[in-house]
Amino acid sequence: MTRDAIDTRPGADVWRDVIGTGALPLPSWVAAPVAPDVRWEQVPVPGDLGAALDATAATLGVEPAALVLAAHARVVAAMTGDPDVLTGVVAARSLDHAVPCRVDTACGSWAALVRAVAGTLAVRVPDVDDPPTVPTDPAAPWFRTVLDTSGSDDGELHGADLRVHVDRDAVTVHGRTSVADEAALRRVAGCHLATLQALLDDPAGDPGTTPLPDEAAAPATVDTGPSPSQRRVADAWASVLRVDAATLRPDDDFFARGGNSLSAVKVALRLQRQVALADLLRHPVLADQAALLDGAAPGTGAALLQPLGTTDARTLLVAFPHAGGHPVGLEPFARALADAAPGRVRVVAASLPAHDPTGTDTGFLPLAEVVERAVWEIVGLAPREVVLWGHSSGSVTAHAVAHALATRSGAPPVRAVVVGAHLPRSAAEHRSAADEAGIQTDDEAIARLSAMGAPGLDTLDPQAAARVGAAYRADVVAAHRRLAEALDDPASHRVAAPLTVVLAADDPATAGRAATAWSALAEQVETRELPDGGHWFPRTRPAAAAAVVAGLLP
Repeated sequence: MTRDAIDTRPGADVWRDVIGTGALPLPSWVAAPVAPDVRWEQVPVPGDLGAALDATAATLGVEPAALVLAAHARVVAAMTGDPDVLTGVVAARSLDHAVPCRVDTACGSWAALVRAVAGTLAVRVPDVDDPPTVPTDPAAPWFRTVLDTSGSDDGELHGADLRVHVDRDAVTVHGRTSVADEAALRRVAGCHLATLQALLDDPAGDPGTTPLPDEAAAPATVDTGPSPSQRRVADAWASVLRVDAATLRPDDDFFARGGNSLSAVKVALRLQRQVALADLLRHPVLADQAALLDGAAPGTGAALLQPLGTTDARTLLVAFPHAGGHPVGLEPFARALADAAPGRVRVVAASLPAHDPTGTDTGFLPLAEVVERAVWEIVGLAPREVVLWGHSSGSVTAHAVAHALATRSGAPPVRAVVVGAHLPRSAAEHRSAADEAGIQTDDEAIARLSAMGAPGLDTLDPQAAARVGAAYRADVVAAHRRLAEALDDPASHRVAAPLTVVLAADDPATAGRAATAWSALAEQVETRELPDGGHWFPRTRPAAAAAVVAGLLP
């Protein structure tokens, strides 16, 4: 069943909120690719643990299964690096499928986490007769782990990568060979046992600071030298970064070694488009990119919003690139923001279909659908609050998403909207500009981008250049039409969230025009001007752009 199909079922809102945008992928704990299969390992449970489990459950007023799920959620959070965990749960012997369960492990204490989990189970269990059916395709599951507390361990993965079964005798872990070998499965089982013991020893302790045993948490490494895929990635990096491939290590970060958005495109092209640009951005480490080539690591999937960084902060910044742009162009800005506001904001960026210059997909989303999907995914990420950033034509999308979030029940509040390098004109001017852009050829669109100083376009091959030109044209037309519509009825499109306009003094696209032009579409408007940086200042002056956003954060 697809997420769209959930809308036709009773209790659709409950399941939609639980599933959100799915779970983060697990790390891969295998030394080399192996044939697809399922393995299992088991760790015995100490004889006194069952009695301690019952006693602690009685003290907290919950079922023992709630303690086991709390420990499982903490282990999954450590494995993925995200305290917001989506896992599958099999809680009844009669249940032949796993029920999605979302757990926020950042609860302050084990007792609070256990009670939150118990409340989640109490809501979900009566609905088990009619949950959404989980896809069985291992490349695109809604959750990556399954916990079985039913007492009947049949080893069924239910489309996930790992299944954990806990009873009074043993912790048993089944896993796909693409994710874990036997030693790793034993470590995962041991991790569950140690974490459950930590909960029982100190229910008032903080799960987030409970250390996982090193021998359980850290995957084993086998030094077998670079794999063929690692050598291939290293050769691509070396050619683009102009370094000796022999100096590159499997744990090197592409951007830390001097890579940028343009060189990332070149790497994707040198890898013959076998890895999507979004995947190179999300997996900047050489060994991880090699795993993508081998098919041993999951790709980014179909999510619109792709992460830029790994922080789990509850304030979410959603960035929308310039017309024809891709999240990789915002990577310098995201890194600068991580330095300016360490741990204070989580950054994601919109990766629109047919916008990867190295890709092969076709078909652009209407702006209204981009807005709807962005809102859906933002709600699924469950942030405490949202900051929206849009650059150039992307600022129109950011404004539209802010307006949609304000009218969506259950959506997080918008703390601020930041629009860069874009100033509205009149509705008539925007309609005329949309008509003019709509008849541009790909070459004319590329020429327009080049005239604005967009870097590196002359290094793209004809196929990549044509894709950039087509994406730029589609985005410009959509933005102009949206602004014309909004300016025809500004009262119905005005946003209440504070809107900050960021301009560069030397940007010819906005020179000589009043920044107050946004006042028709926002109740509160302020302007920040950078001394230089041109039209592409998130890339040319990332620290200055990040400082503006950092000043708006809590």
